[in-house]
Amino acid sequence: MVGLYQQEFNDFYEQKIKPIVAPYEKKRVSLEFKKAAAVAFGFITIMFCGYLLAKDNFLGCILLVLILIPFLYVWFLEDQFHKSFKKEITSKILLLFGNLYFSDSKNAIPYGDIKAWGLFPSSEGKTDDDVIIGLYKGCNFLINECGLYHIESRRSSYSGKARLERVYDFSGLIIKIQMKKNFTSQTFVGISGKCRKPNKLFQEVLLESIAFMRNHKVYSTDQIEARYLLTTGFMDRLCKLGDNFKYAVATVGGGLDSTNQVSSALSLADYTIGDAKDDAVAVAFVGGFVYLFVPKGNDFFEVDTKRSLFDAEQYYTIYKQINSILEIIDFMKFDKNLGM
Repeated sequence: MVGLYQQEFNDFYEQKIKPIVAPYEKKRVSLEFKKAAAVAFGFITIMFCGYLLAKDNFLGCILLVLILIPFLYVWFLEDQFHKSFKKEITSKILLLFGNLYFSDSKNAIPYGDIKAWGLFPSSEGKTDDDVIIGLYKGCNFLINECGLYHIESRRSSYSGKARLERVYDFSGLIIKIQMKKNFTSQTFVGISGKCRKPNKLFQEVLLESIAFMRNHKVYSTDQIEARYLLTTGFMDRLCKLGDNFKYAVATVGGGLDSTNQVSSALSLADYTIGDAKDDAVAVAFVGGFVYLFVPKGNDFFEVDTKRSLFDAEQYYTIYKQINSILEIIDFMKFDKNLGM
């Protein structure tokens, strides 16, 4: 893994990124102006709608619908901006790590497979954001930033009327990594209270680690192979992974000068293991791959359009985010054949 200090990264920024940022900075300024104009238009129109609704419900309702048009237009422009920016600018940061690239693949990890695994049985659909494909320390991997959700009917505290809302069962990164260990069974490690047995071919696996089993349920088609995969060391690292990754990501924007300081968050042997299930990581061992479901609270690989694109810190943040994800392969020892 490349471990660049901020000054070293700044040199890379000056040579490879800054010379091609200017056109995007102009688009960013224009986009922010359009956002502000849309908000101002919406505020004025809503006030006018209140007057119209008192006089004519039909016209007032039409105007309320028209309010959405500029917001949808700005949303479309921003979406196109980020896609183009990632393709030309952010992808250059990936080159620092070797064979990594953004993929336009939709449903890179099919929702139907995830649903069948029983890890998030209440989910009804999947939203996909970024997909990164690469090779690290001999391990082929794929990162899918996504969300799994279901629809609930909830009553509005403002109007008292019921409305449908999207509720997320999982929001974060699914990291698919090719295993060095050979296995033929299917083994799933879910979060207690959130998962269920996939089907009658699976048996519940009761492991010796009380700390691990407190927050996890394990189902497998082969009890012996499940224990071969879920060694004591693996269970200990998995218990720490959710908290440690959350800590590592939190420090990314905290002005740390070295990525080594960020990466070290994933190797803190005495880091407190939280009992909160929100940070727990679910796992699937299927077809020679391991799938890690790592929750996170913020968008990855994105620049803030409220800040200048000539701010090198924005790109260093993305660099450190990628670094912290790749550190998971080291931390979980997926590049090793034995002794996980």
